[in-house]
Amino acid sequence: MPFLRILFTYGLLTIFALLLYPKLALGMVLLFFAFLVPGKTRQKARDALRPAKDKIVEIWKRF
Repeated sequence: MPFLRILFTYGLLTIFALLLYPKLALGMVLLFFAFLVPGKTRQKARDALRPAKDKIVEIWKRF
């Protein structure tokens, strides 16, 4: 199931990030839950977490 594979991979990345970059891992977890919140709250959460997402993408591109 693709969703479970993505969830598992994201979980592994979060654990790896937790060991190296604890603040980044917290951002990853918050970013994940921001996509589960409905409506306007979701957009507000995404806007608030955009810097964390940009940092995740920057680190991801290094590998």
